[in-house]
Amino acid sequence: MKRVGILSLLLLLSLPAFAQKMPLSAFKDSILPKAGAGDLYDVTQSPYRFEVSIVHDSLTVTLNNDSTTVRPAVLPLGKGQLTGYDYGEFGGYMIHTSSTGKTDTIFRGPVRHIFTCYGRIFFTSGLWHMSQHYGQLYQLDTAKGQFKSKIYSTFDYPIRQCHVTRDSMYLVSYGTLYRMQYGKPVVVTALPFVCTSIATRGRFMYFGMRGGYARYDMKLKQFRYFVYTDQ
Repeated sequence: MKRVGILSLLLLLSLPAFAQKMPLSAFKDSILPKAGAGDLYDVTQSPYRFEVSIVHDSLTVTLNNDSTTVRPAVLPLGKGQLTGYDYGEFGGYMIHTSSTGKTDTIFRGPVRHIFTCYGRIFFTSGLWHMSQHYGQLYQLDTAKGQFKSKIYSTFDYPIRQCHVTRDSMYLVSYGTLYRMQYGKPVVVTALPFVCTSIATRGRFMYFGMRGGYARYDMKLKQFRYFVYTDQ
């Protein structure tokens, strides 16, 4: 009995820290230091990587240290689904899996996100390898069971985060938050941190980051930062 208990404990300790919900009391309202300050480096290089979401109309912050893994992008489509893979400089692709399990490759190139907005399907592709860098937002047409993609907008750097509200599309590329307007990216604000995720509630946008999370007031155009106290 004692041996089983020890084995169970070892198995628990070996599990990766993934999607561990954190109490908001674990974060301290702070002023993020200016670039070049040692404290800013300590925050942005923290081993703790947090993600944000809105659950039941409330902010939820989770700890996710599995930062080296780029998860496949998945979008249900009818009785099938679209799945995109991003292997960086080694390429990637997107496949359609039908309800019968049949798969077809419908795009070749790194695919980081697949999502819907304005009643249409979009996906992102891009690369940053040495001196080569670009980002592309594609629109996917699925009319008559055919898959045709076309570039909707281009960026100088890969698109790292996407967030869709009822009437807006937000994208993050190279430390800048954009809002798409009439097919063109419009700068909302610079992000002085690496964004891991985005959530919105009312006039506030929340950003997950290393060391904590940030809140952006879209009306006042001001940031507030909440740093993990590591207690």
